[in-house]
Amino acid sequence: MASTAASGMASRSGSSDPALDTSWIPETYVVPAGAKALAAGGTALARFKAAFARHAAEEQRVWIVKPTCLNRGNGIEVFNSLEQIMEHLKGRPADSSLILQKYIERPMLLGGRKFDIRAYVLVGPDGSVWFHKEAYVRTSSTLYDSSDLSNRSSHLTNDAVQKHLDTYHTFEDHCKLSLEELGSALRRAAATTTATPATPATSATSAGSATPATADTSTATGTSLALSSLDTRPGCDAGLWGAMRRCVAALFSAAGPLLNPRRLGHCFELLGLDFMLDAEGALYLIEVQLAQ
Repeated sequence: MASTAASGMASRSGSSDPALDTSWIPETYVVPAGAKALAAGGTALARFKAAFARHAAEEQRVWIVKPTCLNRGNGIEVFNSLEQIMEHLKGRPADSSLILQKYIERPMLLGGRKFDIRAYVLVGPDGSVWFHKEAYVRTSSTLYDSSDLSNRSSHLTNDAVQKHLDTYHTFEDHCKLSLEELGSALRRAAATTTATPATPATSATSAGSATPATADTSTATGTSLALSSLDTRPGCDAGLWGAMRRCVAALFSAAGPLLNPRRLGHCFELLGLDFMLDAEGALYLIEVQLAQ
């Protein structure tokens, strides 16, 4: 079982602190819900409303709304109007909160369908962070349709959503791919579109099942990855895996101390991290899950 880890993980993209680059996290707010909280307003709600207006001015109106303590896609909604979001907040139980996150409206697609990447991190009692080399890809079995926000199977890749569809095995077995299979599929798509042969990168880390997610100050945290040369081999620091590792290192350099505040000697946390790529190849961390 997993639940969304919101505390300490949600962040506004484009922080005013120049030392904290959060451009790889979609703009995200944790807002108190319920009629009373909505009537009271508050700083978090005011900041979200300002963000909604700012993005709407650029014709970017879609936000994804998530409960803070549910999993498997339960309770997730996608809206494109402030009125809809306010009504949804109002209808939630008192003393609850919701995560409001800017939706990636132009995601990278696989055969016209959405996908995301689930990676795993182990945090040790001493604060060490180990990023597993094997991740997997979750795909949608429904074509992406930005005009229909009510079609959950088009927008959510959760297995609990996809497994009920007749198309669950149509494209990929159980709507799953390995990282290497993703790279092959995307390179084929890029070659078909541009008639440019793929040029895989050659740099890879040493063999093993997990690698310390240490910070790499020589490389930017966020990155854009070209489809025609996207290297998705597990452990390849020059490719997608390395970009995810650098995001993990930056995340836990800020949030790591929150995971074991009492410094318990035998406390380990196994976390699932969900990543997405947009149409330009920019990598985003969209969610952190607590594996229980």
